[in-house]
Amino acid sequence: MGGFGALKWLLTTPNQFAGVGLLSPVVDVQTFYEENAQLLPDFDLIFDKNNYPDFYQKLRRVKLAKNQKLYHSIGDTDFLKNQNDRMAEFLSNHVRCQYQYHIYKGGHDWQSWDVELQRMLQWLIE
Repeated sequence: MGGFGALKWLLTTPNQFAGVGLLSPVVDVQTFYEENAQLLPDFDLIFDKNNYPDFYQKLRRVKLAKNQKLYHSIGDTDFLKNQNDRMAEFLSNHVRCQYQYHIYKGGHDWQSWDVELQRMLQWLIE
């Protein structure tokens, strides 16, 4: 499951998880679509253009517990970095759980995620 799915699942059932990791997630679906529409011809089959998921709105309503952990990371060359930086600032100011944002060297690829996944798992079990 990708970072988008992990965040969506967390916000749907927040009490089910002690910790969640988000690696290179799409956190702003509308911006993602506007910037990448040509790459995603089937996008409209998945999302309603008039009702994109709004994680910011959901995060304002969902109360994460202080003992829950949220690990969020993005590569310094990942094409999703700007929207993740904005989300990180929001999360730092609006969630009360244990939140960690990490910018790793690399992009939106499995080579980077393989290393980052190990770092994320170590943080989650500490």
